[in-house]
Amino acid sequence: MEMIKLLDHAYTQIQWGDLPAYLRDIERVKTKIEKVPDNDALRAEYLLITSIEYVRDVNRLCAVYQEAVRLLHGQKSRLAYIPYPFHDYFNVYALCNIKPGHAEENAEKVQEICTLYYKLTGVKSSAYVCYQAQLAFYRGDMTVARKLAAEAFTAALAAKEGMVALCAADTLTGIARHLQDRALWEHASGYINKMAAGITEKERACAELARQISSRQDLAIGFLHSVPEWVRNGDFGFIATPWGFQNIEKKILGSTFENALFTQIQYLTYSGDSIRSLQEADAAQKVYGFNDVITDVYLDILRVCSYLKMGLFELGQQAMIRVVEKIAPDGLWLIVAEYVQTFDRLLYETVRNYAPEGEQYIRTLGTGYLKKLIPFQKEILNDDVIGLTKREQEVASLLICGMSNAEISEKLFISERTVKSHITNIFRKYNICRRGQLAEAMKESKEIRLADWIQNIS
Repeated sequence: MEMIKLLDHAYTQIQWGDLPAYLRDIERVKTKIEKVPDNDALRAEYLLITSIEYVRDVNRLCAVYQEAVRLLHGQKSRLAYIPYPFHDYFNVYALCNIKPGHAEENAEKVQEICTLYYKLTGVKSSAYVCYQAQLAFYRGDMTVARKLAAEAFTAALAAKEGMVALCAADTLTGIARHLQDRALWEHASGYINKMAAGITEKERACAELARQISSRQDLAIGFLHSVPEWVRNGDFGFIATPWGFQNIEKKILGSTFENALFTQIQYLTYSGDSIRSLQEADAAQKVYGFNDVITDVYLDILRVCSYLKMGLFELGQQAMIRVVEKIAPDGLWLIVAEYVQTFDRLLYETVRNYAPEGEQYIRTLGTGYLKKLIPFQKEILNDDVIGLTKREQEVASLLICGMSNAEISEKLFISERTVKSHITNIFRKYNICRRGQLAEAMKESKEIRLADWIQNIS
């Protein structure tokens, strides 16, 4: 019983990102186990806890689970805190694909891992279904992605797999953007917001992650205002170490640090702080060791944004080549298709030169994508802008999205004369005289904050 408690304590240490404390606990257990060589059950529990060291290595994780199953002889684990197959990390696909070109092979491994986990714990993990949903989404197959993500979400809720449920919900919000499905968006984002309100220690990892996901959802449609100040400033309480990072101030859990850092980098990029964005992106990969296909691709996409903004075209081109080379082997074209209007010629030329088979996918998935965001942008504007009437908020949102008076008139079923009257009132309230000043005026008013590229929507 003493060693079981020690293993449970070791698990809480790794949750916080305190690797030295975790290793001390694990070494003590290992020493004790060596003194009782016939205790197979204890060895299996030891393997279950230390399996969290291999969440990014599906082959090793599978082998560890196989050995634990053998040692338990059909019994179930007695640990108070049994690590889920992929610990407190929510992006199953990213964790399992460190290098490109192995998506299908790794899917089979994830399925086997979930089967073994059931034998060890009696809990049916939905990580495999969620993995398949993510893969279908990244490939642009919305029909399959939606079906699988909904299945994973329902199963994860039943099994109380909070992280998998969040992963599935996050995937569903992405699907909703592409399908312009407001009901699906509200359903999935509503769950994420509900989880963000978690207050118990047991809910902490999910709550932290849900808050970060909520911020990333707004960033994905061009709004910066919901990103918390501590994320914007990178106030995470971690330091770099020879083994990656150490959690010093215990402000957030170690398992949510990577996602928090990525959210900060995305915020810095979209707010135009290119130098800091590039610095943090390099730190994420070269100092903290956050490297997998999805993370690498998105960080390089953000690098392209920053390089182009700074006029460093050659560096942007090199980053774009890396993006295409990483998504091409597994056909993850949707990731870059969402940036068609942002990168345009650079993206298409790179794809033609390095992966011509992807051009048609990108055109199909990416053309008109930014226009699909308008309903979601409008909803957030209506929720968050103060000082304007409801109709003025609607007109302001469409003005920012680049619509003409005639288009606004048609969209809102009001006369152009009425549109002009609303615009006059909006300009008066913000003390501006041109529609091109509206986005900046809203930024300065701090009522909302907009990403630079949002004004490209027309």
